[in-house]
Order: sequence, then C-alpha cells, then structure tokens
Amino acid sequence: MTRTKKVFVRLGLVLLSLMASVFAVEAWIRAFDPLGVSYYRDLRTYMFGARDLVLENGILPPDGCLAKHKPMLDMEFHTFRFLTNNLGLRAGSPNEVVPIREEARCSKAWDKYRILFMGDSITLAWGVNDEDSWVRRIENSGRHAEGKPLECLNAGNMQYDTVQSAALLHSLVDEVKPDLVVLNFYINDFKPTYSASLLDPKKRPKPPKRSAARKLANRLKADFFDHFYGISGITSQRKVAEGIHRFKDREYTLEQTAYYPQNWPRCETALDRMLEDSPKLVIFDHTQPKIPELVNWSEENNVPYIWLEFSNEEWWSGIHNSVADSHFNAKGNRLAAEKALRALTEAGILSD
Repeated sequence: MTRTKKVFVRLGLVLLSLMASVFAVEAWIRAFDPLGVSYYRDLRTYMFGARDLVLENGILPPDGCLAKHKPMLDMEFHTFRFLTNNLGLRAGSPNEVVPIREEARCSKAWDKYRILFMGDSITLAWGVNDEDSWVRRIENSGRHAEGKPLECLNAGNMQYDTVQSAALLHSLVDEVKPDLVVLNFYINDFKPTYSASLLDPKKRPKPPKRSAARKLANRLKADFFDHFYGISGITSQRKVAEGIHRFKDREYTLEQTAYYPQNWPRCETALDRMLEDSPKLVIFDHTQPKIPELVNWSEENNVPYIWLEFSNEEWWSGIHNSVADSHFNAKGNRLAAEKALRALTEAGILSD
C-alpha cells in the first residue's frame, strides 16, 4: 500500500470513528434525555403538526390570531399526551366535545360555572398531562361562590401574545358563552409573535449576500441540527438555563424587559377588546416585576387583578420540566393552581 493510500485510509477511519461517536452520543441523549432536550423536538412537532395557520384571503392577518389548534388532536410527546376537543381547546380525553349553551338558562349546559382560560404555553401547561395542568386542578378543586361546580376550558396556545388571545376570544365567545374569562399575562406578551412573517415581503430587509460556500455551510449546519436534535438541544440549553437562573434570582428589571414600554399600547388595545367581549374578565399577572400600566388598566376598568407571584424558595424547589424546558412541571402546576384558587376565593368568585 502506498503512503498516499495509507493516509486516506487513516483519514477514513478517523471520520468513521468520529461519525460513530456522534451517533452514539445522539443515541444516548435520546435514550436518557439528561437535560430534557427532547423539548426542542417536541416543540417543532407541535408547531408544525398541532396547529393550522389562520389565513385571511391567503395571507396572515395583520393584527390577530395567527394559528389555532387543530380539533380532536391526540398526540404523544416525550413526557406528556396532548389532546384537543372539537373547538381546538386542550382536552382531558379523546373525542371530547364542549357542551353547547343554548340561550335558555335552564339548559343543562348552564349547570356549571364555565371559565375560559386564555394565554400562552404556561396556560396550556406544556410538558404535563391535562390532569396535572393547573387549569384542570382549578376545575377539580374549586367551586363557584353560588355553589356551582366549575367547567374550565383551556384556550392556551404556544407562543401566543395578548393580541392573539384577544382575537381567539372574539372567535370563541359566542359559541362558548363563558361566565368568566381569565387572561394570563406574561412578560413576553410585549413581543409581537411572528411579527417578521407579517411584514410586506417588498419591505423586508434584504439578507446580506453570502458566498456559495457560506450558504452550503449554513445548510449543512441546519440539516445536522435538524436530524441530531439531541446534540442540538445540549448546545442550546445553556442559554435557556442561564435565563431561568436570572429569573429565579430576580435579576430582571422593567428597563431590561424586551419591547417594553413601546409595545404597551398594542397590549392595551387587545385588553380593551377582550374586556368588550367578556361577560366578566380577570387578569392573572405572571410578570416579574409587575407592569404598572397593567395594574393601572385593571383598576381603571374595574377588572380584578391577581398577581401570581412565586417566591425565590418556590422557584428553586424543582417546579420546572427540565434544564432545557422552563415550563412548570406537575409540581409547578399544582402550586400555580393553589395560588389561583386562593386568589379567586379572596376575590369572591369562588367559594371556600
């Protein structure tokens, strides 16, 4: 064997060894999921498989609901099962149908006090089964002040902001006829979801010119991280973990809040729309620190305002799904439900 051939053989063996190591590491991560990085793959599956875009004349609406859950879904993710009912709201069992409320108050559909929960993935209770979600725990443990049992409908959607929640409520309220609407407000409500996709293509900034080699490298990188989502998740989780720790340590200030205060008028308009559509509206504020404009808006409009604050001890007590996924686990959902039940009772909406 010539010297040149020996060099190529050695290089080939090195490449094969490297590829085998990559596959072995990926297989180990997928099998044991030490940091919960399956979240990234599940999120991708959810975004492309669980929802339909809401198009108006073939385009996304300029200021409204961009995507809704498909009805009658039954999807298995890494750590939980996700089902929806006939309205595309999160469900507890397959083929669940929301009872239609007729105008006559004597119909059986009015026997329960119906609460419609609006918000993003925290409302949705991403990462846990429906029976462990804080919305379902409220339904099972609470009772209306007049003695009626609760019927809690979960309209949470991943990556929703206030504008999208307002649009979804507008499309649901006549059919659902809730007795109470609970809006969960989060710090990321200030960030316009999918704002880039709503721009006029002619007005979008042109991407910088890249060489053919650079384009090929970017494409190979994207394909690698798409197929090796375990390794991709490991490389991405550090930034997420740092964000969780900063929030636990209460290092955020109003000045550091993205898109605040410039996007408050956008949120305020959506809140006004929700107030108009709701028979009764309650605000659950999950922000840290509080947004003073939200507090003032609630007071001015006589809307019950509830701050669902978690102490530092609670944040450190293991209430998140994983290092990679900061959503509440079953314990976190239980704590959120307990706080919400106490607050709604103190507000006179629920009974002791």
